[in-house]
Amino acid sequence: MLNERIKTKNNKENLRNMILPFIERLSKKPGVLAIVLLGGISNNNDRNHTDEFSDIDVGVIFDDQKYSYLPNYEFYLYDGDKPIEVNVHQMLLSIEEKEIWDDGKKEAYSKCEYLYEKNDLVRNFIDDKIKITDEYRKRRLALLIGQYKWYVEINPLRAIKRGLYANGIDLLNKGIELFVEALYLYNYQYLPHCKWRIDTLLDLKYIPENLKQKICDALLTIEVSENGILIKRDKVIILFKDLISKITEDYQMNVDELYEYACKNSYSDRQLLKKTYADKLIEKIGKNYDDNKKRLISSFVNYYIIGSDQEILKFSSHDVEEKYKNVLDEIKRSLCYYEK
Repeated sequence: MLNERIKTKNNKENLRNMILPFIERLSKKPGVLAIVLLGGISNNNDRNHTDEFSDIDVGVIFDDQKYSYLPNYEFYLYDGDKPIEVNVHQMLLSIEEKEIWDDGKKEAYSKCEYLYEKNDLVRNFIDDKIKITDEYRKRRLALLIGQYKWYVEINPLRAIKRGLYANGIDLLNKGIELFVEALYLYNYQYLPHCKWRIDTLLDLKYIPENLKQKICDALLTIEVSENGILIKRDKVIILFKDLISKITEDYQMNVDELYEYACKNSYSDRQLLKKTYADKLIEKIGKNYDDNKKRLISSFVNYYIIGSDQEILKFSSHDVEEKYKNVLDEIKRSLCYYEK
């Protein structure tokens, strides 16, 4: 576990003892619905470690009022002469119920420890906020793995041809970030803060074989040059290999199909229809076509913004550019065949 690998002294129990009197007093104040501990000080956090660099994070959920006793977000307790920073994360339940939490907030509260609850209202609310549904997991994994080809396989090589070597390294580093988030999510966990996310990977239920060595190899940049990009790219490809195999097998989709799925389901600014008319047309007439022919048919339909078989059949070859005339004729023949 991570707490066994960290070299600094674990100060968790001391920090807990320091903050408990504050929490006890706060729990008796009006309007307090729940109080939780966050971060390494929480007994529900597998990290189970705080040290000389740690602060204390407390989450407090109130009813709909703002009371005069509310503390500053940041104040200090003293361990002898040493100041210990305390952060009091304050939320109104009615507002938070309407908010869309980012993954960082979800991760923090997924490992919180309840020290006071007026009732189970807040716990139920937080459980609903932090839930990783199978649908969310699939959409997010499709997005992450769908970007793999662009950040790892394709664009670093283009960066070499452009002579933009620093950009090539940056792309590969982004690829490593995609891998890290995907591995957490594959294990039904949100991505932790970057202070911890690499080392706590090793404690996940599923990890690829020899992960520690593979990720260290991938992180290493020997030089910002063509050779440096090529060496690092090979290491990042190796890093992804086992995880991609797992995900593509689970969802019965290859990387290209995951990217297509993400465009239709994961992004909010890409494709509004999950199945366009071009998709339906290729599904109908393109069973024996290769990928290039399917791409050409899709390009024609999208370029001329066609939404039905009837529109295609009404098209005259005089109304299309020369390069698409043969495509139009072939589509018409196929449609007539399938309508017989």
